[in-house]
Amino acid sequence: MFAAAVHGTSRRTQGIGLDLVLREFDVLRQATSTMLRRLSPSQTHPELVGRLDFVITTASLASLRGYHRDEFDALGQWPSTLDDLLRAEDPWSDVKDGGTLKH
Repeated sequence: MFAAAVHGTSRRTQGIGLDLVLREFDVLRQATSTMLRRLSPSQTHPELVGRLDFVITTASLASLRGYHRDEFDALGQWPSTLDDLLRAEDPWSDVKDGGTLKH
């Protein structure tokens, strides 16, 4: 989480546009999906895909917040801005073996 926030802060310092920062996470999502299909072409892994999507999405949100760290600092909110992301509940935490929801 913190590494993703630092990534966003660094990208802004480097003058990289926010659109490219978001694109980096899209590429990461595509690359992980491609690797899963190559490693296990005959099986689907809904739980793993869901967890990876959750982690990448959460990291992209942390990066966006890092990108706007100066604004959060000005509002006195930087120390706490990642708290809700750190507390985000994994939507796949209720999954039992076999990839189906327990509900």
